[in-house]
Amino acid sequence: MGIFCPGGHSQDRSSPGAAQAITKDTTNTYPAKAAPPAFFDEPQFVVAGVTDAMGSGGHGSDRVLRTTEALAREVGSLDRNSSPGGTPDLANQEKVLREALRQDPDGGLQNYQLGDVLVQQGRSREALPYLQKAHAIKADYAVDYALALAYAGSGDWERARSSVQALLAVRDTASAHHLIAEANEKLGDPLAAEREYARACQLDPSESNLFDWGAELLAHRAVEPAIEVFNKGSQKYPHSARMLIGLGVAWDARGSYPEAARSLCRAADLDPQAVEAYVFLGRMERAEATVSDCSLERLKRFAALAPQNPLSSYYYAVSLWKSRKNDDEQETMTKVEMLLESALRLDPKLALAHMQLGILHAHRRDLAQAGVAYRKAIALDSGLEEAHYRLAQVYLKTGDAAKARAELQVSERLSKEVAKRDESERKSLQQFVYTLRGQAPEPGK
Repeated sequence: MGIFCPGGHSQDRSSPGAAQAITKDTTNTYPAKAAPPAFFDEPQFVVAGVTDAMGSGGHGSDRVLRTTEALAREVGSLDRNSSPGGTPDLANQEKVLREALRQDPDGGLQNYQLGDVLVQQGRSREALPYLQKAHAIKADYAVDYALALAYAGSGDWERARSSVQALLAVRDTASAHHLIAEANEKLGDPLAAEREYARACQLDPSESNLFDWGAELLAHRAVEPAIEVFNKGSQKYPHSARMLIGLGVAWDARGSYPEAARSLCRAADLDPQAVEAYVFLGRMERAEATVSDCSLERLKRFAALAPQNPLSSYYYAVSLWKSRKNDDEQETMTKVEMLLESALRLDPKLALAHMQLGILHAHRRDLAQAGVAYRKAIALDSGLEEAHYRLAQVYLKTGDAAKARAELQVSERLSKEVAKRDESERKSLQQFVYTLRGQAPEPGK
């Protein structure tokens, strides 16, 4: 199946050869404008506008909804897969280039290359004067694009956008559209951002461009389009774990938990050493009422592969707890307790693990130990509404009505505060209005 984005290639911004012609000549020179791309499959959706979010969306309980929304926001921050060649020795390059600049401070090529190396190291503000000087010596596409990246890295998104838009007038590249998309999102124009991500994908359907387009759609609740992009992206890049993570979170946002779990399990299988897939899977499973078989096996693997990571023991403990077939599985409960204690030895401040230990003690009717565990969880995270509620139940069963009433009041207050905060965040979100091919717009949009 052909990918639905058109083909093509964008210029590599970090290529030193791109600026070899820089001299003290002040003539403005740019590469010739690229030919129009050739199209493959058309996407099955059209994003027509934005609207204020009307409903909370999602599925299931408030905890499931909050988890789904948090995961959707965080998908875009997943790093791309490491390149096989490894990370270049940027520190050594910087040292060599600084020495070259000491010998020739007005060397345009050296100023560009040093600025580019600094941008790659996340030192954009430090890079700006070198790239501005290289631009003043001779305008060049590679130089001016690196300068736009430096503005973006410095938080000056307006200048970054205007700089790269000037480049588009003479060369239509995927990298330029991608940077404009980032700027538009930062500057509060998500519809323009989505269109620029789509254009970047049209010119170069790379793993990065497809993933970022899908993440943008998901962040603004265009769930069906996000599923389409992540799904086709995972077909085109079958070794991209983060594409499958994005697909899993999109399925979860749609309310399709089995598909979500399968996608995240596949992501964990692609790179068993990668932590992100397991953590996303564990967070999703914690919010759900049940646990899938594939999730249980992958979280068991996570605990075995990363015994020094407290989250591996914690999430496996939670999945084991939820997988019990009856309340008398002593062997399972003993294993859960061992895992939680292991997690807390590694991280005594893991409030959720203390609370889960309290749940285990309460199930065994050891109310004294349950109360201790809940109080530890609350001491570490006073906003943990569930721990306050469960502690109130312990006080009720032990006959301390006053303390029970106090904890219930705290629980109710926190629940209302969380609901109010969540609703405020939802209302502030600009939601994409989209149509699927052959269908009318979604009701209320």
